[in-house]
Amino acid sequence: MKLDGRYLLGNFADWKVYDMKSLIIAVCFGMLVFVGQHVHGEDARLLLYQTDMDWGGGTNQWWLSYNRLQQLPKWNPKKAEPPVSQMKALKIAMKWLSSKGVSGSYNVDYILLRAVRPDDDRYRSDFHYRIVFGNVNAYLNHMTCIVLMDGTVLEPELYGHTTKDTPSENLKP
Repeated sequence: MKLDGRYLLGNFADWKVYDMKSLIIAVCFGMLVFVGQHVHGEDARLLLYQTDMDWGGGTNQWWLSYNRLQQLPKWNPKKAEPPVSQMKALKIAMKWLSSKGVSGSYNVDYILLRAVRPDDDRYRSDFHYRIVFGNVNAYLNHMTCIVLMDGTVLEPELYGHTTKDTPSENLKP
């Protein structure tokens, strides 16, 4: 109902008068807050690991979306072997290294089988391997490979350093 250029909203005994301009601003703000959480179709992500020692500089981060996490095989270490064995994970990681141009000799510094969030009961059955290679000739440094429980590799995102293999247009701000 319109009254003197203003709109009456609600069915209250004590009706409140709202200025239409204020109402539009409030609705738009609410929409921005909702849409702002889902910009570019991205969903919430979990940071699995970060290092400044890989790929010859910069910061490498491994982000896993919660949607993807829910699709991965679960594992209870007290009841069964992991869906991907340590040897299979190592072979997957070495193949990934080769795809990045690594050849020749390198070391396996360590292999870590870890829950994505050991401090949170909701994620105690969600595991991944972190395999760190040392003395990698192509990068004169370490390289880390994250292997998920479905046998796929989670690619790192590089921040803050340009190399011949990662031109500046591929870097994150």
